[in-house]
Amino acid sequence: MTAQPRNVLIVGIVNEIYECSISFTTTIVRLQQRIASHGEHACPVGFEFFQTPQAAIEHFRENTKYTRMVMIDSSMGCDIEYILRPHVADIVVAAYPMRTVSFDRVQAYLERCREQGKEPVPSEAQTASITYNFTTEAGSGVDADGCVMANDPQARIVSLSRAGIDRFEELFDPKTCTVRGPVPVDVRTKTVNSGPYDFTGTVGTRFVAS
Repeated sequence: MTAQPRNVLIVGIVNEIYECSISFTTTIVRLQQRIASHGEHACPVGFEFFQTPQAAIEHFRENTKYTRMVMIDSSMGCDIEYILRPHVADIVVAAYPMRTVSFDRVQAYLERCREQGKEPVPSEAQTASITYNFTTEAGSGVDADGCVMANDPQARIVSLSRAGIDRFEELFDPKTCTVRGPVPVDVRTKTVNSGPYDFTGTVGTRFVAS
């Protein structure tokens, strides 16, 4: 039996007035450029906007020409590789920083500096304050696909195969936008998430360094 050709549905999850951030718009423009140039992993894609993940999932379920769906919060942006990468797992959440500042983590950083006799550096304090949309068990490593198994990650950016629809609906909590884990989180993903300040980069580099 011949496998169905890849065809990815990209869905922007928008608010009631269908706002999109510059980061999201830039992601879509770069995606179109990649496909037009027949770049790595390029394949046919479709675009839709919905106000809820549930509506997006139902559209994906009904439109069987699509082999995978990538849902992106329209206030965020991510790299093209994550969108087009032929993920093996049925559910793959993107890693991204949360829109909060952890002052407990800042305090812990300052205490470490005091203990080590170091002068605090603002950029290091900023980095220390970042929390992410996932947690892992101690000793968890990054696998060959660039993923870690994470517990209950927030999933405002998620890639979902057709075979994973029912499981995702079972595990997904629309109130918190989390997926009951463990599920794979792609830490290679470059993300832009606007909050107290913009974070742009690859979570994996910080995850491995820590």
